[in-house]
Amino acid sequence: VIIGVGSELYIRNHYETCIADNIKSSAKASDVKVSFEKTPMLIQNASGKIPSIDIQIEGMNGVSGMSAHALLKGVEPSGDNKADDARIAGKLTAEGIKAQVLQVPGLSDPTVTLKPGENKIEITGTAVILPVTVNLTPSIKDNKVVVTPSKTSIFGIGVPDDLVTEIVGAVADIPTPKGTTVQNLKMTDDGITLEYVGQNVPLNDLGTEAASGATNCSLV
Repeated sequence: VIIGVGSELYIRNHYETCIADNIKSSAKASDVKVSFEKTPMLIQNASGKIPSIDIQIEGMNGVSGMSAHALLKGVEPSGDNKADDARIAGKLTAEGIKAQVLQVPGLSDPTVTLKPGENKIEITGTAVILPVTVNLTPSIKDNKVVVTPSKTSIFGIGVPDDLVTEIVGAVADIPTPKGTTVQNLKMTDDGITLEYVGQNVPLNDLGTEAASGATNCSLV
């Protein structure tokens, strides 16, 4: 019994740590939590695949406020840890958008207001000494999130293209995991949510790039 319990704890901890480390690297995340079904891992892995994995990712792409919750079926413990079926719920909060906009050169004291009824992200701040307002509309195009600027002004004068481009680039930096299709973009008062679905999805590519030197999680 002691050997059996010890083996179960070792195998479960090995898979949790190995898969979490690979995803943390590829998604450039601040924290990743991996959990499995309560069925003993030796039984779960009898077919060579882990039946179900629940993964919570925080701070994706190094952005506080960008998170994802993944439910995966039929996961290979070796190689890229491919999942037969993946369903991922992603979220970027208003605070996460602000954290990205804070990196835009030439814009100071930014505030971010989400307007779900208009599907608009309103960003205000100061450029040099003048107040700036930029409105962005998020949408899905070519399997990625794009944001389109509108109603940009400084006292009624158009905002410089370079500044608008920087703001758009900061807000639109939302990765689509390799092998998935993004859908159902929705906006609430506190964030933007997205759904990703796919088959044969490599867990090691949940971010913007593959994890270099990803660990083979197989115990065999």
